[in-house]
Amino acid sequence: MTSALIGGGVTGLETADRAAWTWTASRLFLSFFLFGSVFLWSDDPDSGRSQVNELAVYVMAAILTAAFFLMFTFTPLPPAYYPEFVVWRPAEFIPATFFFAAWVGNLRRGEWRTEPFQYWLLISLMISVFLHGMYMSQATSEFDAIADAAH
Repeated sequence: MTSALIGGGVTGLETADRAAWTWTASRLFLSFFLFGSVFLWSDDPDSGRSQVNELAVYVMAAILTAAFFLMFTFTPLPPAYYPEFVVWRPAEFIPATFFFAAWVGNLRRGEWRTEPFQYWLLISLMISVFLHGMYMSQATSEFDAIADAAH
């Protein structure tokens, strides 16, 4: 146990997994945040426009930040790479799924027809779905060509 804390017990594969999970953590946070933001929009009947409760956004950001910090600090992480599988990084399907759910939620709201920001948000969410589902899930190392193309 002591040698692992000092650094003697960490193998190269464990270091690669930790580095890969640090990259995945930011994508997970963003996908969860964008998915959660779908539920924070409310329609204003007087103006006919949607608005966001700012306090709810700050609370959601604080809760997600604390949850991710605690999860990635105190829970053992599974391997990031599975070379024996067809898909080397299956964990990348998690952010892809939440990006897709955020895309569906924003599409159903229908504001993309009149609001340029909502239109381009839908475009960027769909790109994120494809990048994580098709590219990042096939990456075999941190800086291979597929991971670079996805970034």
